[in-house]
Amino acid sequence: MIESQNGLIRQVIREAHQRGIKIRFNLCLTYFDAEVFGGTPYQTFDNSSGVPFPRPIGVYDTDAPGLIERACQVCEEVLEEFPGVDGYIIELEGTGVEVPYRIDLYNQWAKEHGKRPFQEVGHPLNPRGMDAPEWREYTTFSRFKVLRVIEETIRKKSFNGDLLKWCNSPHTRHGPGSSPVPDPGCGPCTYRHFRKHTTYARIGCRHRRHNLRPRSCPNSA
Repeated sequence: MIESQNGLIRQVIREAHQRGIKIRFNLCLTYFDAEVFGGTPYQTFDNSSGVPFPRPIGVYDTDAPGLIERACQVCEEVLEEFPGVDGYIIELEGTGVEVPYRIDLYNQWAKEHGKRPFQEVGHPLNPRGMDAPEWREYTTFSRFKVLRVIEETIRKKSFNGDLLKWCNSPHTRHGPGSSPVPDPGCGPCTYRHFRKHTTYARIGCRHRRHNLRPRSCPNSA
């Protein structure tokens, strides 16, 4: 694909369309070349299933300085490189994590929304499995902030296709439509807030990615 300058991917898109098949790209917008992005990723890795990367890959949370700008740059580049894509699945993997600088941000948010301060919530070191609804709600709204800017960026490029987002059924007692639920595609997510604050379609899954449930996404002009 690199040698063809992505020509093979564009050929696949054309061939799929000729057969009546839609093409949607999954964009994971929290993983970046750590040397290029800079800053302090909360996690780095240098291989995938034993296959080494040329440079370390950093994972960044949605409050990381520069994350929104870099995510939008990726979206703009992909839109220009592959104009025939029918939709995008936006993935904000691992953004429910606790990192020290987010605690002050959480406390500011908690004060504005009448939630418990962080010291009363505890340390949600494993937000997918720990019952810390206030932290999940905060990180959910942090993702909404990123999702809205990404949507505005994509729509300004005259893209009117589908926008979708991974969501997951719960690993804890919190159920869909009631309280926060963990989500492997973007960290914990709150369904009721998701539907209220975004126009993305939702892809529901339970532990693994299945049960595709897209809906048309209106233009956000």
